[in-house]
Amino acid sequence: MRMRQALILVAALWAIACRPSPGEHQTKPKPSMAMAMVSSAFTVPAWYIDGSNTTGCASDGNTCQSATCGGIGVGPCSTYASIINRWGTASPTIAQSTRVTFLSNDNEPPFYVTPAVTAAGSFFMTGTLSTVGSGTLSSATQRNRATGQLLSVNLGQSVAPFVGLILKDVTKSVYAWIDSSSSGTTAVLSQPFTSTAECIFVSSESDTVTGGDTFQIIQPSQVNVRSFNPALPINTLVPSIQSCFENIWVPDLSGTPSTSSFDFNATTQATLSRIDPTAYFRSEKVSLEAVYNFNDNWNGGAQASATASLNSANLIGGILYASESYSDQGSSNGMYILDGGIILHGFVLMTGGALGDVYVKSFLDLVKEFIQIGQNVGPGVIWGPGELQVGPGVVLTMRTGLTATQAFQQTGGFFFGNFSNIGTACGIDVTGDPAVWHCGRTLTPAHIDGTIASGGFGGSAVDPWLGSTITAER
Repeated sequence: MRMRQALILVAALWAIACRPSPGEHQTKPKPSMAMAMVSSAFTVPAWYIDGSNTTGCASDGNTCQSATCGGIGVGPCSTYASIINRWGTASPTIAQSTRVTFLSNDNEPPFYVTPAVTAAGSFFMTGTLSTVGSGTLSSATQRNRATGQLLSVNLGQSVAPFVGLILKDVTKSVYAWIDSSSSGTTAVLSQPFTSTAECIFVSSESDTVTGGDTFQIIQPSQVNVRSFNPALPINTLVPSIQSCFENIWVPDLSGTPSTSSFDFNATTQATLSRIDPTAYFRSEKVSLEAVYNFNDNWNGGAQASATASLNSANLIGGILYASESYSDQGSSNGMYILDGGIILHGFVLMTGGALGDVYVKSFLDLVKEFIQIGQNVGPGVIWGPGELQVGPGVVLTMRTGLTATQAFQQTGGFFFGNFSNIGTACGIDVTGDPAVWHCGRTLTPAHIDGTIASGGFGGSAVDPWLGSTITAER
């Protein structure tokens, strides 16, 4: 009898010792239950966030899988953090098409987006374009590279509140960024493009904007994302975009563009997005080739890898500002493809790249390595009121069939050096042996095209002190 009582007492004490503390079942689910919850959240194809509660029912207690209000718990989340909590990690494994849509401006603390995307998956982050103005264009002046004229339109109202936002020509269904104002009601636009909704591979230029077209001024959703860097599959080329960042405005934490930073995966396609921090194109999680980014406003500038073997930043159309002052850029700003009439507000291109249709508003400074200019998305042409500087160690080549007078139409100057304005160069007569140097000749596009005998450079202008060359492919 005593033995039985002792056993009962031991069992009771053991049960008390193993009893969970209050609330433990809510905060620490069994591992098997937790894994089931995480796996289920990984497979959700669509998430919705309404940080400004424009729907009237946004809550982190909702299912977060509906863009509209329904029954109890049916509607969008208030924060991206709530979706991370459902995943159980900031880096969920995405094995199918998954989209996170921001229905309005995001008001939560800054966050990072780092999903792991498999070969069968894709991850899209999408904002919502909201209308902040509208009207009818009273007139339009078309782009003219020969005179440095960008497309300009008369809005019939003050342009100042809309600089840095998107003008949608509703009549023609094309989009351009408002770069500046040339007068109170006249807006200077970037090259218009067709929509790249759903991050299709390509977007087409359009020169169809005319007076009489109706327009809307639209802005992307402001989202406090600090990094968009999905881990993508290794060596898996697929005929679609696996990582997309569209219709999103990333504000700078300080309120001043280029003060903070934004990490961006070089294999992600951005489209119709505005980035106020300095964008750092990352390659450490990239194994695919970098894709084109279409029609974005890189308002805080951009930095790319300085290592030639890593992926470049490919920016087509839109606007690109200098990421830092020239003296601070060092060797960190690497390879780019710039094309599609992109507007450069002063930029330093280092360690190689390719140039297509580029508008230079202030300056374009080339430093080191091989840089090629030629037809790509647009024609091979550098134009606008800014100046072109061909710095130390540059071999700037024009693709076969392209002449210097076609390629270099900028009106602000054409120099060797880094803002040292070396306006002369050498031509080399290689018809004899030994070759004969002819130095001190004025650096102009016409002289590059001209023969040595006529006082030109015979297709190649050389600065032997800088070790730089401007040459035509033969």
